[in-house]
Amino acid sequence: MLKHLIKERGHIIPINTIGLATNKLGQRFLNRLSTSTGGYFQEFDMKWRTRTPLYSNMDVNDIVWAQTRIEAEQRHNIENGKNETIDDIIKRVKDEFQFERGATKLAQFKEEEARRLREYEILLNNVKMTNQNILREV
Repeated sequence: MLKHLIKERGHIIPINTIGLATNKLGQRFLNRLSTSTGGYFQEFDMKWRTRTPLYSNMDVNDIVWAQTRIEAEQRHNIENGKNETIDDIIKRVKDEFQFERGATKLAQFKEEEARRLREYEILLNNVKMTNQNILREV
């Protein structure tokens, strides 16, 4: 659902959640809801002392990508009867993230840089032509 909203609208509104004496399952749900929308999760204990957020705000697309990869690895392990800890899966996904997402962002940056350079050259040529026209009239 979130992936569909991101593709459709290009963004989603961050959802920040607060847990009040929630159990581990509730904390996982609230944390996943928050981080997948770009928000944050905060757990309060009954003494009203806050715990630090589990995740900082990251790019929502990166979070969705990482969660999708982790879930795919877990499904793959179940289908093949492979016994692997979540820590091992997360480590592998982090390594993939550096390569795949970093390369994608670099390519996007270079495309944007080339586009802006083309726009600059067009504007520069327009100014040169305007100046030449002014000089001819003088």
